[in-house]
Amino acid sequence: MSLDANTSVISVGDTYYAAMPSIDGLPGVRIYQSRDLEQWEYYTDIFTYQGERNESMNLGFFTPQLSYHDHQFYLIYSDPKSSTRPFPDCESYLIVADRLEGPWSEPICLHSNGLALGS
Repeated sequence: MSLDANTSVISVGDTYYAAMPSIDGLPGVRIYQSRDLEQWEYYTDIFTYQGERNESMNLGFFTPQLSYHDHQFYLIYSDPKSSTRPFPDCESYLIVADRLEGPWSEPICLHSNGLALGS
């Protein structure tokens, strides 16, 4: 696995987690784990069926931002509704879970005017 500019990496204890976006629909956001930032292995998927997300053109999820605070995981992601750049009709959401494996909260819409880029 190679990390790219759209990958979000966090550390929890002595483990690193990387959230990688899909660009072709499901699984949505794939999570990998590492203890040394060199060797990565698949850990879990967030969004494993179409019903867990808002309906779109199946463009995938963009710019996932994973974070961890007070024993909870937070994921902000963008869900584009068309392929027109610069994605002005892209909705961004927040979901929360106690564990990366879920269950995750219902998505909370943060805004609907472009990608939710890093924070």
